[in-house]
Amino acid sequence: MAFQQQALPGGAFSTLYGRSDSTLLTRGVIRRHVDCDPGYPARVSLIDARIGDTVLLLNYTHLDVAFVDIHNAKPGCLAAQAVSDG
Repeated sequence: MAFQQQALPGGAFSTLYGRSDSTLLTRGVIRRHVDCDPGYPARVSLIDARIGDTVLLLNYTHLDVAFVDIHNAKPGCLAAQAVSDG
């Protein structure tokens, strides 16, 4: 079986855009300015963010269930979504 990477749903993160750093931190989100390439793969667009872009770093729960089959469990990933400096 081949591994296939899929983009995360962009709409799931729309409530984070335009929030202050302190508000983001209360939700476990960190804003970063990209300073290297590659280094910040955007999980929504599936491309690397460019130097100078702003990204949001957060944990994303892929499968939110009470029981997870240990044979199908995957480590949590850090999602980065490029956002404007607006």
